[in-house]
Parts: sequence; structure tokens; C-alpha cells
Amino acid sequence: MLACVLGLVAWKASVARDATLSRAQEDLKNLTRSLAEQAAHAFKAPDVAMAGMADLLKFQNPLPERFNAYLVATTRAMPQIQQIGVLNPEGNWRYGSFAALPAHNNSDRPYFIYHRDNPSPKMLISGPLNLRTNGRPSIILSRRISTSSGDFGGVLIAAIDCDYFGDFYRSFQIGSHGGVSLLSTDGTLFARWPAVQTGRKIADVPLFQERLSESRAGSYKIKSPFDGLSKYIAYEQSTEYPVLVTVARAENDVLASWRTDLVSDALVAGLMIAIIMAMAALLSSQFRFRTRLEQSLREREARFRLLADNIADIVIVMDRKGYLRYVSPSVVAVLGKKRGRVPAAPVPRRDS
Repeated sequence: MLACVLGLVAWKASVARDATLSRAQEDLKNLTRSLAEQAAHAFKAPDVAMAGMADLLKFQNPLPERFNAYLVATTRAMPQIQQIGVLNPEGNWRYGSFAALPAHNNSDRPYFIYHRDNPSPKMLISGPLNLRTNGRPSIILSRRISTSSGDFGGVLIAAIDCDYFGDFYRSFQIGSHGGVSLLSTDGTLFARWPAVQTGRKIADVPLFQERLSESRAGSYKIKSPFDGLSKYIAYEQSTEYPVLVTVARAENDVLASWRTDLVSDALVAGLMIAIIMAMAALLSSQFRFRTRLEQSLREREARFRLLADNIADIVIVMDRKGYLRYVSPSVVAVLGKKRGRVPAAPVPRRDS
């Protein structure tokens, strides 16, 4: 019975653990999918707006007052954008959603160099960079502006504060040691909650070495590169932009509810074991009592036979039906009959 109880508890604990881990991984993948869609939407709206602006600036030179007002309205319509502007072919500010155009030159920025040397019209996501206007770490969205003849005409840029994603990720309950990260496909950390230094490269982890080449979405167990804890992580890469989202939960947090249930099961099993032990002790005491009683009866029967076999009186034992069960050896001396000659038939009862 003890083996059955312990085996049942162990089996239930194993099945419940597997179910908890499976459910947690499915929840992580669903959350990751939602956050990947949110990130794609956060980039999609500026991408569409910047495409229209680049086409306009390709053929026209709008008045600064009017175009600057349009850029301010754009930043208000898209809360993820903190500032947007246009750099001329020399890297100086031409338009911007600022009260006054900055005086610094941005021709040394990597995104400016990329668009100057690359004719691709696609939006580039780069960074994080500390903006020279306010010093905030930001994700840079940039698009090349080409002239009507196809020459380089400048760069259209928009900045998303890294905290925009971090504040959004903070609203999800993923445990005290969990984390949500937004990364580029080359392993650059754009944003994370809990916050760490942005711009960190983690391209040497299995996610970028193996997993992304196998599937753009999935889940597995890792040792976190941020805090070294064992965690379950889900990831999904955007289909439109070179970014991906990861959601990680610490193994201890994932199994917390399972451990609570395991303690309850252990208490119930302990109670059952105590009852079984009590029953076993009771049965054992009864068995010992019966053994002692049987031994006592055997000893009494042996003494009775010893006494009956050695006295001169005739001792006869009959059952309730009158059959002889025992005849003492003295019947030979007293009656002159052998013990086997004594009638074994029932002895009729007489009224007294």
C-alpha cells in the first residue's frame, strides 16, 4: 500500500510537471506572437508615413513652415515617434518636428552613411543611438531620399524611444525573474524589460547561432545571458522587419504553482501513509496477540494430553454430535479394551 501511494504521488507529480511546462511554453509562444505583432505595427505606421514623405521630397521642396507643421502633427498621431526630421545630402537638418532645427551635423551617423552609399529605398531600422537632441537612447528608422534623377538627396529619419517598448513590456506579469526583449536579427538589443543597457550584442547565444536558422518562431530552455538563470524562452521573428521579440520566464517561476500543488499532494500522501502505518501497527499487534494465544492453547493442549495419558482414570472427549475425539490410554487397563475398539458411533443422550 505504501508503494502504491508513493508511486501514485510520483506519477502525478511527473505528469503535472510536464503539463505545467507545456502550458507555460504555449503561453510564452502566444505572448511572443502578440508582442511581435505589436512591434511590427509600431514600425509599420512610420514606415508608411515616411514612404509618402520620401516620394513627396523626391519631386518637391515644400515650405519649411508647412512641412515642419506636418512633421509635428505626424509625431502627435503616432505616440511611438518622439521626433522626425529630414537631413540634406550634407547631413544638416532640413526639416524637423522641433521648435528650432538642431545645428549639429549627422553625416557621421551609420544610417546616414548606409543610405548615402546604398540606393535601396527600404526603411532601415538601426540603433539604439543616443540622440544628439535630447541624449535619449532611441531606435532609428531611416529612409533614403532620392532626387528625380536618382541621386542621393538626403535621409528621412524618425526616432522611437527605447522606453516606449520597455514601458509596454512592463505591463505583463511574467514573474520576478522574467524578461521581454526586442532585438534586431543580428543580435543587437533594442529594448528590454527589466531594463538593461541597450545596444548590447548577444549574437553568440543559441538563438542566433542555431534557432533562427531552423525556425522563425519557437521555444526552448536556456541559461539567460542577462542574469545566468535557467529559463524557458519563446521567440518570434517579424515577417516584415528584421526584428524579433523574446519572452523568457525563470524555471522557478514557471514551476511555482506546480511546487505548491506538490506540497499539497505530499501532505495528503503523508496523511494516507500515517493511516496505513497505524493500520499496519494495529494488524501487527493483532497478529502477535493471535500468535501468542495459539501458542498458549498449544501449550495447554500439550499439558492436558500429558496429564490425560498418564492418569488411571478414563478420559473421553466427545464433540457436540457425540463422536469420540479422544480416549485416554487408561481404557486398556480399566475396561480391558484397546483404544481402537471403543465405539466411535454417536452416544445416545438420555434424559436425566
